Amino acid sequence: ECDHAGRLLSQAELMLKQMHDLLAAGQLSEAMRAQQGAVSYADAYVGCATSGGEAAARMWERDNFLRAHGLPLDDGR
Repeated sequence: ECDHAGRLLSQAELMLKQMHDLLAAGQLSEAMRAQQGAVSYADAYVGCATSGGEAAARMWERDNFLRAHGLPLDDGR
């Protein structure tokens, strides 16, 4: 269990901002690392669930977050 799981999605949003800033600066490889960081933080948010129902709800939130920002989903969706 994570004490402050919501911070993980906030960190993912910060990584997205960093990704966009790096893209604007033409730093593609660094932007890709920031994108991977955003996806990792979103995945960690799901991993903090304490029950199957909570995990399902967090997966839905994560997937919507990733889709909204055009980021890849791990399962190929």
